[in-house]
Parts: sequence; structure tokens; C-alpha cells
Amino acid sequence: MSVQRHGIIHHLAKIHRMWDIVGEVTESLRGRVVKFEADNAFLTFGTVTTAIRAALRIKERFTESNRATS
Repeated sequence: MSVQRHGIIHHLAKIHRMWDIVGEVTESLRGRVVKFEADNAFLTFGTVTTAIRAALRIKERFTESNRATS
């Protein structure tokens, strides 16, 4: 339904923005992007604490991005 309403380009742009955010946060915390599959990201980090920190930062960045583009 959302694709019909907003179009495929809108959704592809959101996925691309997600890839950018995840990549930036992962790199800043010295993690590694294993792969992306559509809107799923597979990442590794040196410690569990760093992985949790990354998840929280990614969530914050998504919230900011969504607020700016809504």
C-alpha cells in the first residue's frame, strides 16, 4: 500500500539512506559491514558493548532522518 502511495523511488531512497547511516555508524565504531540484504544489515563489532552502542546510535540517526524527511 505504501509503495502505491509514495512510489518505489521513495522507498529505494529510504533504503539507500539506511545504508549510509548504518555504514557511517559502523565505521565510526570500528565495526564491519558484512552485507546488506534489502533493508537488513549484517554487522560485526569487537565487543557486545560496541554493538549495542551502534544499535542505539543507528536508531537515533534513523529517528533524526525520518523526522527531517517526513
